[in-house]
Amino acid sequence: MSIHTSMVGIFIVANVVLLALALTIGMAAAVVINVPDEYTTIHDAWAKAQVAHAPSGPWSFNGTIVAPFSDQGEANFQIDDFMANFRSMRTARKPAMSTALWQQEQPQTSRASRAVVGSWGATYNVPGDYPTIQLAIDNASGGETILVEPGRYNETLDITVSNLFIKANSTNPAATVVSATGTDDHVINITNQANVTIEGFTIQDAQGTSQDVAGIYMDNTSECAVSNTVIRNISAVGSYDAYGVMMIGMTIKPRLTDTTIRTILGGNNSVGILMENARNPSFDPTLIENVTASNGTAFGILMTVTDGSFTDTTIRDIAGNSSAFGILVSPAINVTFDPTVIERITASAPDGEAYGIYMDVINGSFTDTTIRDISGNHYALGIDMYGENVRFYQTVIERVIERVVTESDFAIGIYGYYLINGSFTDTTISDIAGDYYALGIYMYFGENVSFDPTVIERVNAIYAYGIYGYYLINSSFTDTTIRDIAGDYYARGIYIYLGENVSFDPTVIERVNAPYSAYGIYGYLINGSFTDTTIRDIAGNSSASGIYIYAINVSFLTGELTNCRHGLWLEYGEDNRIEGFIIRDNTLFDTGVHLETDTSNTTVYRNCFYNNVLQAWDNGTNNSWDGNYWEPEPGEPGNPFLIPGNAGSKDNRPLSYCPLCPQKVPALTLSALQALFGLLSAVATITIATRKRR
Repeated sequence: MSIHTSMVGIFIVANVVLLALALTIGMAAAVVINVPDEYTTIHDAWAKAQVAHAPSGPWSFNGTIVAPFSDQGEANFQIDDFMANFRSMRTARKPAMSTALWQQEQPQTSRASRAVVGSWGATYNVPGDYPTIQLAIDNASGGETILVEPGRYNETLDITVSNLFIKANSTNPAATVVSATGTDDHVINITNQANVTIEGFTIQDAQGTSQDVAGIYMDNTSECAVSNTVIRNISAVGSYDAYGVMMIGMTIKPRLTDTTIRTILGGNNSVGILMENARNPSFDPTLIENVTASNGTAFGILMTVTDGSFTDTTIRDIAGNSSAFGILVSPAINVTFDPTVIERITASAPDGEAYGIYMDVINGSFTDTTIRDISGNHYALGIDMYGENVRFYQTVIERVIERVVTESDFAIGIYGYYLINGSFTDTTISDIAGDYYALGIYMYFGENVSFDPTVIERVNAIYAYGIYGYYLINSSFTDTTIRDIAGDYYARGIYIYLGENVSFDPTVIERVNAPYSAYGIYGYLINGSFTDTTIRDIAGNSSASGIYIYAINVSFLTGELTNCRHGLWLEYGEDNRIEGFIIRDNTLFDTGVHLETDTSNTTVYRNCFYNNVLQAWDNGTNNSWDGNYWEPEPGEPGNPFLIPGNAGSKDNRPLSYCPLCPQKVPALTLSALQALFGLLSAVATITIATRKRR
């Protein structure tokens, strides 16, 4: 059974239904499971909790496992259905831990064992004192150092001593190589130990033929560190998985410093780094590349983590068959990434899914994140997140491509699902290409989400969107630029389906094109505002509008609508205000500003209308047109400021000039030029005479 079996099913079902806008989430009542009162080990709790307490559904286990953990207090952590299944599967593949062993291992991570950190005792040399590294380990005690001379060591290491420092006597990892012999062994195995440090090695050549294998395997460890190390050429065949670093059970304060992981090839799945349940991990810097899954899923990093820090992380060339993930973190609490580069994530199966980052996070911070070249045949997403208090600062997402045409396929730059208190600062999204759907940003149920500033450009599909907001509450978009949104059927610069208290200031939308319909802004909005909005060059053969909206108490304050066929079309609404716009050259019949039958109490004030055909239309009731500039007038001879339509509205105080445009200097006629020349001649004569008298 693969680590991905349950996860893929969950992701496929969830994402298809979400895009259809009909997802229903069933949450279980929260439960508390005690270890060892109810189950003797956390592993048993993981395996059995979902059966006893979890209903079906993608996020079905909502509870807490409570276990004593030496001086750390209670180990409380949330588990979702996928991680519970995964941990259950991992438990089934290794010998069960007895109650006695569980009780014995915990003091090894306690205050007493950590007290000797840095207080290293004797140093043993390999091959000087011991011919092999394993023999030196077998004879070492806590607090001692094993110094390994450069060379190739064909052995696998089972580290059974805590507080041990194993160091290569070279700063070049290529000089000191530990290469696995035989098959079906991890190169380095650290189980139930604390404060083990490995530094300066190349670790390679584990091969799995009848089990999963890893370069470094850690099980229930505390404060173990890997430094200046390269892990490479880890492979498995058939239904087995390959891992660069594999941390299972509870892992406390793992540290990876200057670590490179490359060429990980799994027969089923392949993972650069797995952390099944980590507390306070710290990685800086980390390079993961060339992770390939022949039949299943490839991950750069796969983890459940609390209080993690990842600095200077690069993940590239992650290639899976069914799915591929740069980073999958679910769940996580209090994590930071700065900076991060994820590139070339590819899923090759016809229904393959590719993700730059997929996460379920509370209190996450991502600074200086670059994600590019995400390619899947079914789904392709730069960022897919479910979370609360998540902050992105300086994010670039480019070239997210989905390649196969079916009605449920899509490519998305950023997808936020039930995102609360999310912040995106300085975000650039470009070249999102889907054969069916493509979306620069898709927010599905978002509250208190802010974007400032944002650039979205070159989004292409049958159905193309710059920003799609589905149930957005109390959210803001500041300094937003959206351009070159091209749909084979229809295109939207911004689409807000049911938004409340959403604001845009300022916004530029340009070049939105589709053969059937194209809109700069299309939405259903209550209590919203659009300030300093410029929309131009919106082209659709059947229908096209700069703004097409159902609105209640929405203000459109300042901006420009140019070459949009329809300028602003208000289909339904009340208590709206349109003020300070230049509306020009919108030339697809009843255009300029159009107020439909179910609009009322809308104010159209101090706008400038130029060369729209028609300038305006009003079928509503109690709408006010006051103090606008018209060139030409909207009405008919004898009643030039009557607004066409059934309402019988009229601009009561039309302006004689546009207050929003620089005023033109009057053209000089021939007689005016002659008069000006005569005046200048007279002034020159007087000046010359005055100088002569002096």
